[in-house]
Order: sequence, then C-alpha cells, then structure tokens
Amino acid sequence: WYEGGYLISNQPTLMLQAESDRQITARFDKVITGWQTDLETARAVGIPAGTPVQDVIDYFTDSGQGITARLTTADGKETDLLATGNILYLNDEPYYVVALGDVNGDAAVDMQDLDAMIDYLNCTRGLDGVYLEAGLLCRNGDIDLFDIYEAWDMLPPQEGAAS
Repeated sequence: WYEGGYLISNQPTLMLQAESDRQITARFDKVITGWQTDLETARAVGIPAGTPVQDVIDYFTDSGQGITARLTTADGKETDLLATGNILYLNDEPYYVVALGDVNGDAAVDMQDLDAMIDYLNCTRGLDGVYLEAGLLCRNGDIDLFDIYEAWDMLPPQEGAAS
C-alpha cells in the first residue's frame, strides 16, 4: 500500500519510496503495521510465528495508555513461545493468536505446517479456527495453492531448498 510517499510491502520490514523521477529506493526498518487485535473475533492477527513474546507484549503496551499484556498457552500456562492458539490477554481480555504460517501451533513455520496445508488442500486433513486462519497467508478466504507458495517462502533456507 502507499502511505506518506512510501510504498510499503506486506512484509513488515521493507519500505520502498518512489521518488518523483520514478527512482525506487528500499529502506529496511522495523515497521510493525500488521499486528492488530480484532474485538469482534477476539483474535490477535498479523504477528509472525517466532516473534519474541516480549516484543509482542511491548508492542501492545507501548501506547502509554496503561494497558497490561500477558501471553499464555491455550491451557493457561505462561509461555515464551509465540504460537497460533496462544492467548494474548490485554487488560485481562483474551485474544487468540493467529501466527501466520503456523498452522499446527508449534511456534514455527516449517515443513510440518506446509504438509498440513497441502493435506488440507487435498481434503485429507481438517484445519479450523485459528489454525485455518494461520494458513490464509493471501487472505482470500480459504487455503489455496498461492498460500502454499507463500508458506514455502517462509520456510528456513535449509527446509525450503530444492533438492
């Protein structure tokens, strides 16, 4: 999207600026624009799997408005691993975490997630709730081949390497 003279990608660390002479320059910043809470669905979305928990807590409490935050597993235990299915409490209001790409809730985007998405696409495995939402990388309503390509790009280099 275009914002204040910058073309900002859907990746939270890349900003592009288009100059009047059509020169495009890239600048890498830690710009977090996609992290948000949805009151209607009680979801915390747009947070990449593997984000340090303290970064999440700092982000949601940085506004200086007296917001308290803590993160737990689905069974209520404090955790230091951000995963799909965790619960982010903001002033004791629960929001279920959707960590994009982490469809199995293990705090990482890896081959197990890709396999689960392919199985879902082939109708041999079900995904629902926050786990299904974590696989909607293209945000077009259901997991499809384009989401699988996006997940492939998210894999660590050794896992995503062609053999």
